[in-house]
Amino acid sequence: MKIVEVIPFAKGTGEPMTYFTAQEISSGMVVSIPLRKSEVLGLVVGTRDARDEKGTVRASSYALKKIKKILGPSIFTQEFIEGAKEIARFFVSSPGEVINQIVPKTIFEKYKELSVAKAEGKKEAEFKLEKFAFQRELDERLTFYKTLIRTEFARGNSIFIVLPTIEAVLFFAEELSRGIERYVYSMHGELSKKELVVRYNKVILESHSVLILSTPYFIFIHRPDIRTLVVEQESSGAYYTQSRPYLDLRIIAEILGTTRRQKIIFADTILRVETLARHEERELLEFYPLKWRIESNSTTLIVNQRADTQEFHLIGKETKKEIEKALLSQGRVFVYTVRRGLRPITLCNDCGTTLTCANCSSPLVLHSTEGGTRTFVCHKCKMRRSADSKCEHCGGWRLVALGYGSESVYGELKNFFPETAISIIDKDNAKTPQEAKKKVKDFESKKGGILVGTELALQYLTKPLNTIVVGSIDSLFNIPSFRINEKIFHMINTLRQKSERLFLIQTRLKDTRMLESALSGNILSFYREEIKERKGLRYPPESRIIKLTLEGKKAVIEKEGSAIEQSLSPYAPEKFSAFISKIKNLYRIHIILRLPRAAWSLPSLLHNGSIDEELSKKLRAISPSVAVRVDPQDLL
Repeated sequence: MKIVEVIPFAKGTGEPMTYFTAQEISSGMVVSIPLRKSEVLGLVVGTRDARDEKGTVRASSYALKKIKKILGPSIFTQEFIEGAKEIARFFVSSPGEVINQIVPKTIFEKYKELSVAKAEGKKEAEFKLEKFAFQRELDERLTFYKTLIRTEFARGNSIFIVLPTIEAVLFFAEELSRGIERYVYSMHGELSKKELVVRYNKVILESHSVLILSTPYFIFIHRPDIRTLVVEQESSGAYYTQSRPYLDLRIIAEILGTTRRQKIIFADTILRVETLARHEERELLEFYPLKWRIESNSTTLIVNQRADTQEFHLIGKETKKEIEKALLSQGRVFVYTVRRGLRPITLCNDCGTTLTCANCSSPLVLHSTEGGTRTFVCHKCKMRRSADSKCEHCGGWRLVALGYGSESVYGELKNFFPETAISIIDKDNAKTPQEAKKKVKDFESKKGGILVGTELALQYLTKPLNTIVVGSIDSLFNIPSFRINEKIFHMINTLRQKSERLFLIQTRLKDTRMLESALSGNILSFYREEIKERKGLRYPPESRIIKLTLEGKKAVIEKEGSAIEQSLSPYAPEKFSAFISKIKNLYRIHIILRLPRAAWSLPSLLHNGSIDEELSKKLRAISPSVAVRVDPQDLL
């Protein structure tokens, strides 16, 4: 009988767990094991003869469980397993949790049908690990990739391009596969289980060099001939996972690429501030000089909403005229809005209190229903409340709805252009990707027409548009996030590049320096201002931030938060209420640590990086109910 150490591929697991089996087994095999009340897969990382462990087994406080099945050799390479261990160290997690998070469930469900990866060939002694920053517009990057693919294929090498969304994978596949269709494999979550298995096996067994285009959740796929790993659209927020363990998939790609000794390219039209800082510090090389200005063939027009004081409209007079011009020439118009719903904020005119959700501290958003009535909706917990509500603070009836969302803009455009086809894309009006794609397809197939949309619509708009209107972005400047300027800069230039004739923005903040840089496409000016501000406030990349989030009853989390503060006192913790301090009747507080980058890093990320082991022990000792985020997307 064998005593077996197994890393379970499941959430809520820490160190390898111990099982037994009478069958022949060795490290590297994948097994099916009982865990809690379910059965999961796991990786064997060690075996011992039970005869040598009799005393230990007898003294154990729990009974060993038997391995259910041995599925065979691992499809995961040793480099991937070692990388998962490093990823777990960095993100204060476990290898099993990491693998469970970044590998699609279908891979575990269909494990027996998958081919085992080829054994690693002999490493090239002269291979030099290099990392590059590649900041060019999309057309230039596509041209570069076509040349790179031809060159690498001629050398017998494969290429892996990671993209943040399914839409991006499909677009790049269409652009890069011409002439090499047989050797291009797109891997993403919309594939059926059967098709996913077929494509995976072809990727693994194909003798010719291949181009793999995939979302980050297929980064575990490896062939010995992959010499180049590209992280495309690296500024996308879609690289963050939305559930535990909280991971930045760009960092995972870099760790795995380094472990596999691949050349790594970080590419985008506008790279993140952190990535540009790494380039400035010479951590990242460049293929070509970085492009610091984004060109646009369209005219940029700023409509000053402060100037139109006679009668306010969501769509100003000048904006309305420009939309009319576009429609007369049968051009398509996209109107971007920041918020969904009718009105994002409602105030009491008597006491000035903001109307908020009874379960959350989130502001209630005014929506219209299919029947034409109006209702308040909480976008956090989905609670609904009659629009005839009174102020809960003073009992007053004089409630005033402020700001405007996509539904308000849609309604005003319907009044202005009753004969024009107008559609809307946001989370309320396009609840599935298929619904959003259909709306965009209908919009792009017609001459003329108006599409109103939030950020959700941008990933589906692939064709140039005659006119793009930004209804207003002023409310974004009120969000207390250290990344908000970067988000606005990216959004404006993404929209500018999609416009053919006119890019128009309505604002009351036309003299803001960041807006000036964004509207002229001046990346260098924006970067210099932003990096200066972040250094002064010790925001990334000046520091590595670790954020702890406590959620529960107010008295309980205050007590627990104080204990954590005391435990982490050598690291100068900062405790504060979350931006939305209550969700579903649970209060939320954050504790953040600002560390030097080298004090919480890995050699695969920074040449002198290391993990503070004392801090790591303290963080791992904290209750599992506390969410830990390393390099969080925001501090809200």
